[in-house]
Amino acid sequence: MTMLSDWTPATLSGFKARFSDAFARAMFDEQDYRLMHPDVEHAINEGIVASGYQHFRDYGRAVGWTARTWLRPDVLLPQTVVIFKGADDYLSGIKIKCIDREAVNYQLDVHRVGAKGVEKVARVAFDRESEIDRGLGCIMWKPIPRARGKLFVIRLMRLDDKGNPAGLADFRLSGADAQVFSAPTSKFAAPPLLGFSPVTQCNLNCIHCISRSSRKKVSEFSDEWWRQIEDLRASNQLYQIGGDYSGDLLYAQGKPKGWLDRMIALNVGMQITTHANNLTFEIADKLIKSKLQAILFSIDSFDPEEYRGIRKGALPLDQVLFNIAQFMRMRNSRRPSLKTSLSMVLMRRNLNQLIPAIDFAAEHGIEVVSWAHLMVFTPDMVEESLMLDVRGYRAAYEAAMEHARKKGVAFWAPTPLLTLKPRKGHLPCPVPWSGAIVTGDGDVRACCMPESVVGNLNEQSLKQIWNGERMQAFRAAVNTPDPPSPCKVCGIYRHENNFETFVPGLSKAEREAFAARVMAQQV
Repeated sequence: MTMLSDWTPATLSGFKARFSDAFARAMFDEQDYRLMHPDVEHAINEGIVASGYQHFRDYGRAVGWTARTWLRPDVLLPQTVVIFKGADDYLSGIKIKCIDREAVNYQLDVHRVGAKGVEKVARVAFDRESEIDRGLGCIMWKPIPRARGKLFVIRLMRLDDKGNPAGLADFRLSGADAQVFSAPTSKFAAPPLLGFSPVTQCNLNCIHCISRSSRKKVSEFSDEWWRQIEDLRASNQLYQIGGDYSGDLLYAQGKPKGWLDRMIALNVGMQITTHANNLTFEIADKLIKSKLQAILFSIDSFDPEEYRGIRKGALPLDQVLFNIAQFMRMRNSRRPSLKTSLSMVLMRRNLNQLIPAIDFAAEHGIEVVSWAHLMVFTPDMVEESLMLDVRGYRAAYEAAMEHARKKGVAFWAPTPLLTLKPRKGHLPCPVPWSGAIVTGDGDVRACCMPESVVGNLNEQSLKQIWNGERMQAFRAAVNTPDPPSPCKVCGIYRHENNFETFVPGLSKAEREAFAARVMAQQV
């Protein structure tokens, strides 16, 4: 052991230097230092220095720069300010976790740090009560271009009754995926995922169908348009194709063009949603042999009379269930890895059918049973919404969850509401960058919402539409405070207490009246 008395002056000098360096490292704030000195950030990017601390140690300390500083001389940075680097262009929002529990209004300022200093690039006012749910929220703004690799600072302030800053709020980012981006173009030259409905017609007329608007007249996909899809596959630009949207794909197989055969011939991954009325032994055999990755059976009731009332024009329920059972026997013996699920649209009239659905899935080896709330597109369906029976839905949900656990079936359904306070906006949406929906009339949609049409194949090719002017405008707006009209009432990426999204087909006044009825209930 070396005693202090044995140290030479040189040894003591070296110890002091090492201690001083360790102390400086402990006190040093790398992000803050680089934030305040953009030229240091430039030096790091150019490889002149390896880090902000190296610059401080070798140069900054000598000229009087401090290890910690502030955004502006007159305003101290609180600990809750978040400093991060953009990972992609067109930064348009952040996911946040709110620790502050008071229901007050806030103001969010976004600053970009660059060679010219600190520049405020966005300001958003919002209130915690309607836009932060269970401590989590997504705050979005108009996309900021050239965000990749840039430093940003987020500042949140409480606002008083007059909208003036009145203190600092305690917010933080919710995780590594906290940044939201809305680039107007996709990195793909064509949609890699394609929802496909070759015929704008169905052999059923379901009372809750999302595609009523696309079935006003019968249209069938043309051979010319189909060659565009074949070309995408030939050039390895199409990764997956699925149906259906405006007409059951297995029904479309009966048309002269044999649409299921055409899709199978693409030799690309497939996902299918079907009402199973046309799921014959021959079609089941085709599907089992194909590149089908997942199939969803859409059955909205296990009561024979109720089923025919919802699925107008359908076969008797026992025949439809026989078709599914037959398919599952083939799948279980030949392709057990093929993913299967059973779905229902939740309505007041079929709420008592959750347990029978789970039992059927368990009996035949269907792995997942899923439910989604009814989206009302016509006034006659308003009273079917379970949002008008919050307590009844909670009881049915809890019973179904327990029953599914006992049966060993995965159960997916919307979580019952914990609050009847309304919420604005929607969750960040990734859909317009990864896929599109095309229908038999040539319409191309950015998503499944009926009003999201961004072009028609009679006017432009699919690739032209994909990164064309209308699609770019849609993408640039989707994750902002003022998204395209279908996004404002989106039933897919909704906040569950954005009550207007449950009745997207109604007028604004009717949607507001519906929301008031939801809020009038006792939880």
